[in-house]
Amino acid sequence: MDGLLAINDAPSPCLGVRVKVFENSKLKMEVTVTPDGKVKPVGRTAASVPQFAKGTTYGLEGTCVSTSNIYQNSQLNFKAEGRTVMVVFTKTGFLFKRGGLAY
Repeated sequence: MDGLLAINDAPSPCLGVRVKVFENSKLKMEVTVTPDGKVKPVGRTAASVPQFAKGTTYGLEGTCVSTSNIYQNSQLNFKAEGRTVMVVFTKTGFLFKRGGLAY
């Protein structure tokens, strides 16, 4: 299974990134990813770290959570093939990036 991973590349104005995970265009879960690598479920549901089943199509929508006037959204659509999905915190915000093969 693919996973969601946080990478702190540089000090970021984002205190976290709220990520909506869609499986085959249907909302599956929502989590907040923090620069220290934690992935926390949003809401009352005790969801685990998103895992992506090989061969399934997913969409991610991310929004920077900031105390300053930084506003950034990003999207990533992909078919799971055994690579991690990284939320990379950068000096200007964040970006989604695909990693190397996990299996």
